[in-house]
Amino acid sequence: MDKLLGSIFTVSLFFCLGCKLEDGWLGIKVFETRREEVEKRLGKPKEEDKWRVIYETDEALFQFFFSREPCRQPYVPPENFIIGSSALAEGFNVLKNTVLEYSIVPKKSLRTDEIEWDRKKYTRTEDTHLRNAVHYRNDKDGIYIEANNFKDERGETVRKIYFQRSADHVAKYRCKN
Repeated sequence: MDKLLGSIFTVSLFFCLGCKLEDGWLGIKVFETRREEVEKRLGKPKEEDKWRVIYETDEALFQFFFSREPCRQPYVPPENFIIGSSALAEGFNVLKNTVLEYSIVPKKSLRTDEIEWDRKKYTRTEDTHLRNAVHYRNDKDGIYIEANNFKDERGETVRKIYFQRSADHVAKYRCKN
């Protein structure tokens, strides 16, 4: 019983119980949340450079890309592009230090069934190159989940979650040049 309560407590600290993944991790939303709000939730950055900011908590490692100025392209060296970082190759009409995209790598085991999310919004695919790897993609909300499917009592375990731009974000915020 104590182990179950400890697991529930850990999950609630890492991901607020009752919060939907589609509403952002801890309420952090792409193209809406500002850096100071991120730091209220995650603390000061562990590391930062010209193009990304890394935060670390006991539960996860977070990588963020913030806007530099409205309609100004952020600096991202091509060799450092990640999945979805094409959002960073364009300027968007958002305030300085607005979240453009972010990713999360859990440090502790987090099963997909421990997250509150609308599975109907996601397309699930099994990776043809990595054994036991599965991917969930929600293009409408700009969310991509990488997971391991152990096919045993561990179930599907989250490796990484990406929060990226959606087509709606592009239509609403892309600079008209």
